[in-house]
Amino acid sequence: MSLINSQPAPRDSRQNGTVLIEAVIVVLLAFAATFFWRSGGKSDRILRNEGNAIEDLRALVRVQTAYRNSHSRFGFLDELDESQTGWRVYPRRRGESGPSAIRGGYCLALYLSSDAGEEMGLVTGEKPRDDFWIAYAWPLEFGLTGRRLFSIDLDGTLRAWENQLGTFDGPDRRPAAAMAPDTESRQYPFHRGNQGYLGKVRWRPVEGTRP
Repeated sequence: MSLINSQPAPRDSRQNGTVLIEAVIVVLLAFAATFFWRSGGKSDRILRNEGNAIEDLRALVRVQTAYRNSHSRFGFLDELDESQTGWRVYPRRRGESGPSAIRGGYCLALYLSSDAGEEMGLVTGEKPRDDFWIAYAWPLEFGLTGRRLFSIDLDGTLRAWENQLGTFDGPDRRPAAAMAPDTESRQYPFHRGNQGYLGKVRWRPVEGTRP
């Protein structure tokens, strides 16, 4: 007995085209979902790291105050107790005036001043002023671990700059001591020129600046 119509009928070309389009749409939707999921996760991480950096800088004010009460002066970064600051200190790199510290996707630099207004980041034979210090925190990896640059001083005055071009990114690209502007309560000893990027920095106060 012979079989009639045993060969399957060829699929209509329009049906093939519809299946292909549906497959492409599924792939695009999956790609878009992955992209937005990763972008959202990165944004959450940046906000979390920036929030932690703000709190760590506020804690630094308390640590410095306690250090001055014990030593009659403020401490350099590598003199402060890491168990209190939470920042892991790394040795000074060539050309730097002091060591850097890293914590939670952010870097830290701490500057003291001599009576002559020279920045001091390392312990020397000269005693630093007992009425001044300034610290900066900036992203370890710009766009991945954070974006904004923060500054804080002994008054607990906390400011932020958007750092949109990633000017400060990682331990090798740290802010100069003279980056912060004068505040209402004090005048910083370092001369802040208006050349280059310094003239474009616009600091904004961070809410709740008192530690």
